[in-house]
Amino acid sequence: MASIGIDLGTTNSAVAHLQNEPKIIENQGRATTPSAVAYEDGELLVGQPAKDQAIVLPSVLSVKRDMGTDIKFTLGDRQYTPEEISAMILKELKKVAEERLEEPVDSAIITIPAYFHGAQKEATKRAGELAGLKNIRLLPEPIAAALAFGAEDVILVYDLGGGTFDVAIIECFDYEMVGLAGDNHLGGDDFDNCLVARLAREVRDKFGVDIESTRESKQLAKSACEKAKINLSTREKTTIVYQTVIKGKPINVRLVVTREEFEDMTRHLIDKTIALLDSAIVKAKEKDDAFSKDEIQTILLVGGSTYIPAVRRSVAEYFGKEPSARINPDLAVALGAAYHTASGPAPKGVHQIRLSPLPPTVTAKTECVVSGRTSPGSRIEVTGAAGSVSAVANDRGKFTLTVELITDTTNEITVQATNPDNEMRKITFKVRHGTDVTEEEQERRRTDNVGGGLLPRTLGVGVTGDDNRLGVIIPGQTKLPCSLVSRDYCIMSNAPNMPGMCPIDIYEGDLAYAPLNTHLANLMLQTAASPSNAEPMEITFQVTEDHLLKVTARMINYPDRMVTAEVKCQSASGNRLHVIERAERLINLSGDKLRPEDRLSISKAKQGLEDMSEQYTREPQKERFERIKQMGLQLQADLDRLEASIG
Repeated sequence: MASIGIDLGTTNSAVAHLQNEPKIIENQGRATTPSAVAYEDGELLVGQPAKDQAIVLPSVLSVKRDMGTDIKFTLGDRQYTPEEISAMILKELKKVAEERLEEPVDSAIITIPAYFHGAQKEATKRAGELAGLKNIRLLPEPIAAALAFGAEDVILVYDLGGGTFDVAIIECFDYEMVGLAGDNHLGGDDFDNCLVARLAREVRDKFGVDIESTRESKQLAKSACEKAKINLSTREKTTIVYQTVIKGKPINVRLVVTREEFEDMTRHLIDKTIALLDSAIVKAKEKDDAFSKDEIQTILLVGGSTYIPAVRRSVAEYFGKEPSARINPDLAVALGAAYHTASGPAPKGVHQIRLSPLPPTVTAKTECVVSGRTSPGSRIEVTGAAGSVSAVANDRGKFTLTVELITDTTNEITVQATNPDNEMRKITFKVRHGTDVTEEEQERRRTDNVGGGLLPRTLGVGVTGDDNRLGVIIPGQTKLPCSLVSRDYCIMSNAPNMPGMCPIDIYEGDLAYAPLNTHLANLMLQTAASPSNAEPMEITFQVTEDHLLKVTARMINYPDRMVTAEVKCQSASGNRLHVIERAERLINLSGDKLRPEDRLSISKAKQGLEDMSEQYTREPQKERFERIKQMGLQLQADLDRLEASIG
């Protein structure tokens, strides 16, 4: 049985297999497969045939943006969930892999945006199961890209795909994310939609009709604008050719768009990614005061939307240096997922000392510069060259040493680290005098200690005795997997000495007023007949790397009164969905249906709520809590009204 790595993308997906090195498995000569499903005469088309016919056939594109929701898609005489559509795409990739490898495939690493929340992760895993995969592990896309890129000390992954955006700062010593930000409704589709809106105005002004009138006219516009976007990555101007019939009226438009015009209309999208990039760096610094932007050695661009010149230019200007062009943005994630198929469960007894997953950074001509990272305070000794050198790793575990090479020969160099408890770890590699280290001489990279990513949002409970404040159990940005116990809450009873049922509402989100966050579950704890009306309780949250949540709640003074549940992060909608996510979905997915003034109003309200929430996090105040509650409830009411008006 073979194992494969899958990048399940918004616009395109890719599959790879690990031999000596990861290799992309092509589908009919193409490195990627369109993430598209269409229906024709009782048959479901998947991949390129579906995308080719999407204009004239009932079809589903960009389904990744709907993962974790209860949206339904009608194809033929039945409806499909987002995970069922995704399963068809995964099944196609599995079939292609089995044909090329000539053996069954039963397991896969499936990559996901690092900012995917619980319901989205759960839906992705269900999609894999529906596709016939039995052993499924989820891997954050930025970590997959870092694995494909190779060893660096600190790397920043800027991942702008077709429908989602992640920015992650990764310590490649153990592939741990130390800073994370993102938007699950921001990507290439939004750049396309800017051109679609421009084309729609042209058609409306000249012909008095709406390109949203029919599915065919809308999809034709989307297809034409996507091609124009791609053309503008290599040309200074392009022409959008749009010919169709809307409400019996022939439409023939040739719209010339320059790269400068395209950059102007999409500037707000790029600015948002830069703001999120800044947020990731701030979060990394919050976790480690010693962290600075200057420590980021490499900027890695991932995702097809990073081909847009303005995107590359903005990132380069932010850092004052060019991003790396060493790896294909479209294939990096799939290649990294294939690398990870070689790993198993983390070994028992975590190493107290580890060197970089590859041999330490090496430059070689007449001398060898060895740099790496291990436990702080460890003594580092480098031997095997013309002489031996030693040093002590700094308070962040970093070290750099230089040794002279023996001339005209191959030097076998050993780097040994001994931590303050006298535990040792060493690594050996070869380098020939006068040459650089060759790929064959490098030790195979290890991925079995790859980090599980970060929890994108806080997990907590609704504290009804405190105006339904969100009681934080596990803060956002906590490293996964994790387990935390809280004894900060009690069960309030209006009828002492009487047993009853205590509801415990579980939320995922970061807003102080609990009902504004995503409601995951309601657990019922049977209470004892206590003489007190305030009995202390203990709540335990355990989260796996795949964001599977187990909650246990018990009365401390009555150990037999306990409830334990696996909280499935099921699809949420309406008031069960995080109000910020609802706003983002409405702004990004409503197309031309939402009036510009309503779009602006929702954007301002969302930003105001986020700003107020950040202020409350830094300095909690009762007034700010009330303001968050008022602003959030007003935003919910506005979303209810607008969602109803546009259907």
